Amino acid sequence: MDMNELFNATKAWANEVNTLLAAEQWEEGLELLDKILELSPKDEEAWNSKAYALNCLGQYEAAIECCDRALAHKPEYEVAWINRAFALTGLECYEEVLINCDRAIAVNPEGDIAWDLKYATLNVLERYGEALESCDEAIEANPANELAWRNKSLALLRMKRCEEAVEALDRVILLNPEDINLPLLKGYALRLLERYEDSIECYDEVMGWSHENPFALIGKGLALLSLGRFEEAITCYDKVLAENPKNAMAWHGRGFGLLSLGKIEESIACFDKSIAEDPGFDETWENKATALGLLERYEEAIECCDKALEIKPNNIMAKRKRTEFRMFLKFPRLHELKN
Repeated sequence: MDMNELFNATKAWANEVNTLLAAEQWEEGLELLDKILELSPKDEEAWNSKAYALNCLGQYEAAIECCDRALAHKPEYEVAWINRAFALTGLECYEEVLINCDRAIAVNPEGDIAWDLKYATLNVLERYGEALESCDEAIEANPANELAWRNKSLALLRMKRCEEAVEALDRVILLNPEDINLPLLKGYALRLLERYEDSIECYDEVMGWSHENPFALIGKGLALLSLGRFEEAITCYDKVLAENPKNAMAWHGRGFGLLSLGKIEESIACFDKSIAEDPGFDETWENKATALGLLERYEEAIECCDKALEIKPNNIMAKRKRTEFRMFLKFPRLHELKN
């Protein structure tokens, strides 16, 4: 086979490889890549594509070997460094992941994938301050890096720096105004800031795109509960439950709304349905305890407090309520004096 024939064959096969990998036909793609590499063993793109396919199959050590072959021929190959970093992620070699991300970033500081993987890896290592710093560095390199702004907002929310998170989210929304998740996140941040009306506006914006979006309805319901607009909150939760009667958060929110309206028995029924779907949410047990306490069913209320504290030992409200209910059991007249 002369050079022209070799070039035409490998080019045709490379196009077919791209089609196979796009269709997630990894094994077929690997077979064709091996043919290409047999004819052209210095083809760094083929080695990189093989690494990508092997990563997708979970064959991380073999993927690293392919990346090394690609990098031997092209040391400044950004995508090969990224594929190598992904393989190391699969092997949980996180410090090495960071080194490989930095190599990719050195080649192309304006890219977003290596910065995104670096941010995720620093979070896995619980190095949250460095994760936020990496977002700022990515933004400095490329102010239009949407992923970096998004990650920065998430990092700030984790740190409860909600005002700054809202500012970062506003920047992301300018870059990608069609992403439905962004006003959801902004609504959450505004709710943490107790800016409930602004939060509701964000959730309403989401529902303008997706009328029965359960996350927006639940978020709006929580904001309405905080404003004391219990009937409206219950309406939000009813819409969620009409679509998905197994949504534990909606049952919990509905129960809290009913409890706030003094509909104690109905609230307990909702809390029970929430617990049936997700018994691991401490606030549901705590709120059920409150409802049972109002009915003077103190032993059951104490059991619910115990459950809440098993899940979250530092639940201060559950501790206080349990102490109170134990006192009411021991000294029944205390309840009369409280009322």
